[in-house]
Amino acid sequence: MRHPFKLLFSLAFVVTAFFLPSSCTTQKIYQGPELPNDEISVVKTGAITFPGPGFRSTYFRKVDKSIMPKFTNDVQISPGNHVFFLKSFVGLFHYDRSIRFKTEAGREYKIFVRNSGNNVWAEDVQTGEVVAGNRPSS
Repeated sequence: MRHPFKLLFSLAFVVTAFFLPSSCTTQKIYQGPELPNDEISVVKTGAITFPGPGFRSTYFRKVDKSIMPKFTNDVQISPGNHVFFLKSFVGLFHYDRSIRFKTEAGREYKIFVRNSGNNVWAEDVQTGEVVAGNRPSS
């Protein structure tokens, strides 16, 4: 008989493998034709990881008023003020969080969610500067 943890881990791996291809596409949220990278902002969050029991992941639920497809973790948006609504999973638990910040053209940002969803912050990928929220000290 298999150990229940191994069965749960195997099931999580199969489900992740099934949904992973849909999470690899970047969602374009602005109107009109494709724009060059120096005229848009890119915001990313949560890659799937397996740190011990269960997995952790963070996905966009909505950006401003646009509902995202399930498991979206990269978006291209027009520069400006935006609200990002997130769904974070830690093992079998999930948390809904949001963060608001201003993006600039040609910049890439990453949103982090830690400590069971209680810490949410965004960083400019190029500079490492925190643009919203507070990075935990450890």
